[in-house]
Parts: sequence; structure tokens; C-alpha cells
Amino acid sequence: MKNYTKTITERPWLTILLIFLITVFFGWNLKNIKMDPDITSSLPKNIPAKLLYDRMNDIFPSRDFILIAVESDSLFSPANLQTLFKLTEDLESIPDVYSVMSPTNIKVIRGTEEGMEVKSILDAPPQNARQVEAYKQVLYHSDLPIENIISADQKMAGIMVFLKNTVKPEDAAAEVMAFVDNVDSELHIYITGKPILTLYLGRGMGRDMGVLFPMVLLLIVLMLFISFRNIRGVLLPLGVVLISVLWTIGLMAFLGIPISHSTNMLPILLASIAVADGIHILNNYLNKARPGTQPLQVTREVMQDLNKPVIITSVTTAFGFLALNASSIGSVGELGIFTAAGVIFAMFFSLTFIPAALVLLPLPKKALKQSKSRWMNRAVTAYAEFLISRKSWFAVAILLIVLLSVLGFPKIKLENNSIGNFPKTHPARVDYEHINAHFAGSTFLTVMVEGDSSGQLKEPRVLRDMAKMETFLNRQEHVGGTLSLADFIRRMNKVMHADSSTYDCIPADEETETGVEWIQENGRWIEKQITFKVPGRALIAQYLQLYEMSGKPDDFANLVDYKYKTGRINAFIDTESSGVLHTLHDAVRAYIRDHFNSARVELTGTSELFLAINDLVVKGQFYSILVSLILVILVTTILFRSLGSGLLNVVPLLFAMIFNFGFMGWAAVHLNIVTMLTSSIAIGVGVDYAVHLIHRYRVQDDHRAVAERVKRALEQAGVPILLNALTVGLGFAILSFSIFAGVKHMGILISIAMFTSCFGAVAILPVLFLYFGEKKNV
Repeated sequence: MKNYTKTITERPWLTILLIFLITVFFGWNLKNIKMDPDITSSLPKNIPAKLLYDRMNDIFPSRDFILIAVESDSLFSPANLQTLFKLTEDLESIPDVYSVMSPTNIKVIRGTEEGMEVKSILDAPPQNARQVEAYKQVLYHSDLPIENIISADQKMAGIMVFLKNTVKPEDAAAEVMAFVDNVDSELHIYITGKPILTLYLGRGMGRDMGVLFPMVLLLIVLMLFISFRNIRGVLLPLGVVLISVLWTIGLMAFLGIPISHSTNMLPILLASIAVADGIHILNNYLNKARPGTQPLQVTREVMQDLNKPVIITSVTTAFGFLALNASSIGSVGELGIFTAAGVIFAMFFSLTFIPAALVLLPLPKKALKQSKSRWMNRAVTAYAEFLISRKSWFAVAILLIVLLSVLGFPKIKLENNSIGNFPKTHPARVDYEHINAHFAGSTFLTVMVEGDSSGQLKEPRVLRDMAKMETFLNRQEHVGGTLSLADFIRRMNKVMHADSSTYDCIPADEETETGVEWIQENGRWIEKQITFKVPGRALIAQYLQLYEMSGKPDDFANLVDYKYKTGRINAFIDTESSGVLHTLHDAVRAYIRDHFNSARVELTGTSELFLAINDLVVKGQFYSILVSLILVILVTTILFRSLGSGLLNVVPLLFAMIFNFGFMGWAAVHLNIVTMLTSSIAIGVGVDYAVHLIHRYRVQDDHRAVAERVKRALEQAGVPILLNALTVGLGFAILSFSIFAGVKHMGILISIAMFTSCFGAVAILPVLFLYFGEKKNV
């Protein structure tokens, strides 16, 4: 590294020019950066729920839907029904929409003398009160599920907009939302569904990046100016931050990696981390700058002193972030990879750009002997003396904090509710909660039913199992309604038997039907009543043929494939609560195991994807922490060439993690896909403080007393550690200004982790040195 620093300081202009050219390249690529806010796209492709969810695109023409609700105290007035009729027609004409189901176009099945008639409930909107009453009579006696198109209080009408599976759901959602925003009506209109929430999530991500990153930069500028009180102390670390962020985002754009719900916080994280090494270098530089010295001499001396700790801290931080790849959630792994890349970029700039710039700049006129610096150094010296004289007090206080934190562990709850991420007044949450309070639900569980051969879903036993499955689902709490092919077969069976409620069921395996035939008797032709046996499957096939002759052949395309081999039952759920979804999942699995034997059955849908995310959060949290700690121990052991030093580096991190989990329990902060990241991030970033203090302790003269070595280590590293922790901690605290609750909590938790890691470095490690410092393996 000595030769490396020599090369950089001998060719400062060439170094800066090369950095500038590479920066231009990555900056040019920024125009290609894309955004993917869909959390489910980050799930592993090989988990069953995701495989089936993606497979639905191959089987059915529509997978996702948007639920629009219109509200009025006089919903069934002719004027409002005319508006609803027109709204439905206009939605059907949107290019990205596959089909629309609303109270004005629901299909009504009637029996006729010729067989069966299928038609939309309205050919034209009602014009008067008499026509409205006639329309309501038909609507409420259609025998089809209407839980998602008419609310129980009859004040809200729902429009289910099914999106084509050939388009990105959030793009189609933007098109539908733009249309709804331009509707000129006195009706109150609400809109929700997974595509809408994903769209709002993307907009919130864009807002956060546009607001929070400048806030972090302003905070960094303020903290650097307060710390150094000169321009170079602000601009050089700030330059490292800006260039490392630009290179990292530019690299993502170059590789075609979009900004996701996880990586959208990358610029804020990286800005808070990248400033750290610059603070240590500038603090050391200004301390060594004395009259009579030259910039080249001071710079080389500083870099010779700090090259090793800068590399150690950067490498351990990078490995801490790489441990996020222990999670199976793709976007979390991407956050780990590209934040690690950004940290290495920041290290590279700290070891090249800063020394190159310092060589070109004259020595500061004022050495770092300002009153502010003197009182900070005096304060650290006083603290070191107090800690040495009261080490037992510190030990007891640390143990009490750990005990109190551990008592909070059982209170931690796992909850990955995406709607709870939005503020209570946000349109996404307002509309979601209002619609789910009045309709069947906008979250759906899909029960995929698959036969072994074509036509198996025309078998009565399969359809009966599907109908029984729906009955079971409708009895479950938070399930507002269901829909499958079985609903239509039941209705057809009923209307083909004079609307007799006796036939409101799936036909038996063999049915006894009645009819007439003309026979000749005594020379005359007369009608004679006869009975005959019909296979249930043949009867169902006949119903479907009659339906297709009167209705549209693709009316069932979203419920069964054209071979009648694979179908689905959609259960609509009014919550995303992981506890509710887990209970429902377990109940449905048990029912399928015990009662559904006529075909293969699997579960998918948005509810199953949310559960998959929850399960991966738990596993990812455990594995990422374990891998982070192992990597930190391994890297610091190799770089310090001491297992004792490697193990000591994780002590402050363990303290910070224990405190954070305890805080989450006591403060009722849920563990979710965002807050799960805090431990690995805290390990990667928080290890810096321990590295710098252990480095300073190790370079002290071995012949000094342990107390003296501790005191000198704190005096030399204490101020930059505290400034670093304050800057990084406050930088992460900027995340608390996000519109998303999970990101707010993450910002608070990482900030706390920075301060507790700092405390661990300047309090716990010195206490350990004082008690065990004579050990030679430290």
C-alpha cells in the first residue's frame, strides 16, 4: 500500500482525470435505470406459490385484477346507474384490460323452452324507477356471487377490472388510474388491488429517492462543516459520497438491474456509509498538518497510518452487506451486492481521490488546534480516565442493558402487511380499507385444481369437491366471497330445471331426467312422460355447450382452461395480515388433505405470495446475521492476523443487535422485509468503530500498562469514531422521513444500531481490554 500511495501522490492529476472519465461513463448510463416496485417479483422462481402464480399467466388470460368502487347514498338512481353503465363500457375499451365485471354487465343465466339464455343483465341503463326495480330483482336473484360488485348496504358498486397477463400490472394500473382520475362524476370513487398498491409503492419510492437523498447530502455537509470548519473537510468526503453513489447506480443501470423496493434506499445507505473513511482521513490529516510540513509529506504519512484500517473497515462492511445474499429474496440480495460494490468504490476513492486532492491543495492555514477540537479531545481524555477508574460500573450497566433487551425478544412480531406501510391518510390505504370494509376483498387466494386428462373438470365429483371447497372457504373469517366454474354449473343446473332450488347443486354422477316422447296409440300420436338416465359429465358438457351457444366462449377463460383440465377457485380476502393469512393457509391445507381427493390441488395467489415473503424474511434474518458475523470474524482475523481481534470485533455488533431486537419488542416494531435488513446493515457498518479502536489499541507500545494503552487508543480514535457514528447515524435517521412505515422503522433501528455499536466500541471494548488486556492474542 505504501507504493500505491506513492503512485497516487506522484500523479494526482492523472488519478483525478481517470476517476472523472469513469464517472462520466457511469453517469451516462443513469438514463437507462428502471424501477420495479413489485415485491413479489423478487421471490425465488422455484417456490411452489411463485411457480403457480407465474404459471397462471400461461393458463389463464388474466391473473391480476383491480377493484374499483363507486359510492353514493342513492346508488340505484337512474342517473347513477347510467354513470356506472358508461364507466363499465369505457373500462372495457382500455387496451390493457382483458375483461370487466360490474353490476351493469354481469351475465344472467335463464332457462328457456329452447334451452338456455345467457346475456348481460343490462342492454341499456334503466331510465326510470320501475326499470330500476326490475333490474334489482334480477341482480339479487341471479344466484351468482355478487359480494365484490354490490356492498351489503347497497351504497357501493364494485367494478372488477381484470388485466391482460401480457402487460406489466403496474403499467396497466397506471392506465386505469389515469382514466379514473379523469372521470367527471359526483360519485365517490375508490380504487385498490395489488397492481394499484404496486403503482403507489413505485411512486412512493420515487418520492423518497428525490427527497431523502438531498436531505442526507445536506446533513453530511452540515456535519462535515461542524466537524472540520473548512472547505476541504466538506468537499472531499462529499465528493467520495457523490461519486460512489453515481458509480453504483450507474453500474446497476449498465447491468440492467432495476431499482426495487429494497434497493431504492441504496443511495441513502451508501451516502451515510461512504463518508466514514473520509472523516478519519481528514481528521488525521488536519491533526498532522503543522507549520513547516508539506502536503505530500503529510498526505503520505496519513495514508500510511490509515490505509490498513480503511481497507479493513471497508472490506468487512462489504462482506456484511454481501451476507444479505443469504436471503432468498432477490431484491435483498441485489441490495447486498450493489451496496458492497458501492462501499468498495468509496474505499477506492478514499484511498485515491482524497490523497490526490490533498497533495494538490496547500496546507490549511489553521492547524487543527481550534478551541472546538481542544474541548473534544479534552472530553475524550476525561471520559477515558473516568471509564478506567469506574470499569466495574460500566460492566454492570452493560449487563443490565443486555438483560432488559433480551426480555423484549418475546414481544417481537412478524408482520409483512404492505398496506400498513402506507400512512393512514394515504390514498392507497384509505381506498384499500374502505373497499375491503364493504366488499368481499381485494387480496385473493387461488386454489388451483388440476386433472390428469382433458375434460376432467367436467366430472361431477371434481366440481362437487370445488363447490364444497367454496362452502368451506366462505365460512372462514375474512373470506368475503369465492368464485369458480362450479358456481356457474350450479346455476345452469337450476335454470334447466325450472329454477327449482332442489337443483341448486352440481349434478350427480348419474342423473335421472324426465322428458316426453311422442308415441302412436290407437292410431293417434300422443305425448308420454318418460324418465331416463344421463351421466352427470354428459349433462355438464351439454350445459356448457348451451352456454357457449348463447354467451361468449371465453366467459370462463379466467376460471378454467379451454381443455377443462385446470381450473381455479378464487377466494377474496379483506386483509393482508400475515397472522390471518397463515391461519387460513393452514386451514385450507388441512381441508384439502382430508376432503379433496378428485384432483390435484395447490395454492397460490397474492395471499400465498405474502406468506412466502414472510417465511423468507424469518429465514433470511437468521442466515444473514449468521453469515455476516462469520464473515466479519473471518476477515478481521485475517487482516489483524489474530483470532482474538477477530472475535473482539463482533462484541459491539452483538450488543447492538441485542439492543435493537429488544427495542423492536418493547416498541412494537414489526419484523418485516424492510426491518429484517437492519441487523446485517448494522453489522456491516457498525464494525468500523470496533476496527478503528482495536487498531489503535494494537499499535500502542506493548510495554505500556493496559490502562495507558486504552487511554491513548481512545484519545487517538475516540473523536473520529464519535464524529463518524454521529454522521452515519443521523444519515440513516433521514430514512425516518420516508412515507413508508417500514423504511421509517428501518432508519430508526439502524441509527440506534450505529450509536450502540459506537458505544460498544468506546465502552465495552475498553472494559474488556482492562479486564483481559494482558492476553497476547488480543
